[in-house]
Formats: sequence, C-alpha cells, structure tokens
Amino acid sequence: MATIFAAMQLTDDQQVLGGLAAGPFEDFLGVHGEAYLDTIHALALEHQRLREVLDGVWQGAMPKHVWHKIETLKQRAFDDAA
Repeated sequence: MATIFAAMQLTDDQQVLGGLAAGPFEDFLGVHGEAYLDTIHALALEHQRLREVLDGVWQGAMPKHVWHKIETLKQRAFDDAA
C-alpha cells in the first residue's frame, strides 16, 4: 500500500495513475482491501489524488462491502471535481 500511495504522489501522468488504479491498487484491494479499508478511507478523505486513482479501480475480487466503501470514495472524488 505504501509503495502504491508513494508512486501516485510522485506523478501527474494520467497513464501512470490509471495503470496503478487498474493494476496494482485494484489487485491490492482485492486481496487486502478489508484489512486496509479504514486506512484507505482516512487517506482518501485527505488526498484528492488517491480519490482520483480510486476512480479508476473496478471491483474485481473485492468483497461487496469493500467495493461499496470504494464506490462511496469514488463518488466523493466526482463531487469534489464539480
């Protein structure tokens, strides 16, 4: 998680950010999302970039309750952009 978060803070390249979302971060959430959900939620509330990257994440292997929380954070990213 720390490596993914650090990488997303170091670039503005939308292709790189999209690759992080649809690859490593999506996979991480599918395996460890439940254990890190509170941390991700707290960080996402503070970091617009994380909310933007979450917008590129699909459910994949995430449990439904984890995905629901991610969808809520994704909506917040959309609301902040408006």
